Amino acid sequence: MLSVGRDDEGALRDIKAPLEIPFGIFTLLPWLLGLLALAAAGYWLYRRYRRRARPEVIAPVAPPRPAHEVALESLAALEASGLLELGEIKTYHIRVSDIVRVYAEDRFGIDAMEMTTGEVLGCLREHGVGSAVVADVRQVLDRCDLVKFAKFRPVAASCHDLIPVSRHLVELTTPTEPAPAEASEAHAA
Repeated sequence: MLSVGRDDEGALRDIKAPLEIPFGIFTLLPWLLGLLALAAAGYWLYRRYRRRARPEVIAPVAPPRPAHEVALESLAALEASGLLELGEIKTYHIRVSDIVRVYAEDRFGIDAMEMTTGEVLGCLREHGVGSAVVADVRQVLDRCDLVKFAKFRPVAASCHDLIPVSRHLVELTTPTEPAPAEASEAHAA
């Protein structure tokens, strides 16, 4: 068996210095070319992705529906829902109250969903709403509040008149639009 550490005469060899790796442009060139190819591929992917990402097309937004139309539809849907016949009196009153409050928000610009009944009535008076309408709103909201918060349980038959009263107050406060002939005369003047 031959030993690695001995020379031909059997004496131990001296320790040699580490071998140097030859360093030159030909050693560095493959690394530089690889780095350049990686940067070019990254730039190409970036451009391809950016070209694909198209700007969002903003679709024209339909104007919001008038508050009175939404309220009248909601009242009709509630009336057809049959909640009273199912015995869901509290749910019925909550929905009537919400419809009237949302209508007040959309029609008069008050934050009725976050206000008490008294605050809603005060804001309606500030907006110049007639006393008959304020009285109707008070009647509807007070009756709904009794069921919602005081756990009052009215007979289902007495609850049917909430929708007509609510519908009446919406109709009283519906803005009047000028007739087409009047509108064209106003623009001509």
